[in-house]
Amino acid sequence: MFGNLGQMASLLGRVKEIQAGIKTFKEELPKLEFTGSCGGVTAVVSGDLEVRRLEVAPGTDPAAIANLSRDAVNQALLAAKQAMRAKMQEISGGIDLPGLF
Repeated sequence: MFGNLGQMASLLGRVKEIQAGIKTFKEELPKLEFTGSCGGVTAVVSGDLEVRRLEVAPGTDPAAIANLSRDAVNQALLAAKQAMRAKMQEISGGIDLPGLF
């Protein structure tokens, strides 16, 4: 996991800073929004991975709405997860902390 002892010592020295950053980030998650679109359907999810809205454009094929909704939600969730991973990399100074997101 650690390339050398210097990297481990650096991480240990930053533990409280990283913990504070993670705590702050987790408090911000419900306020963040991520959007995914597919066809005539747009999904908006929060940073804590709750679906906030599904919007269907007028004229969208009713038979396709279920599949388009699934795909739009999955795109929004992927965007949220990628943003969370990037933020965790930023908080940790580039050290991979597996299992957080």
